[in-house]
Amino acid sequence: MSVQQVTTTSTLPKDAAIAALAARLRGPVLRRGEESYAAVRPVYNAMIDKYPDLIARCVDTADVISAVTWAREHRPTVAIGVAATMARALAPATGGW
Repeated sequence: MSVQQVTTTSTLPKDAAIAALAARLRGPVLRRGEESYAAVRPVYNAMIDKYPDLIARCVDTADVISAVTWAREHRPTVAIGVAATMARALAPATGGW
């Protein structure tokens, strides 16, 4: 029997692409390790403990459209969360955004 080691790598684009996303949004773009990241990362279901590389805090429909367009252009691993609903607990990610 052989054991294979599986590793995952982040699909997060380069800093310039992340800066471009932040420039498109009215809401903040939070990166893992930033002070405000820890406050917004947890999801409703405490049994799910994921750590996305990036969190886009969309404040309106235009932000959502911009974030989805950016994701389509840069192809990171994506999970969609909707604050204040159960849906956010169903779609967290580790890595990606």
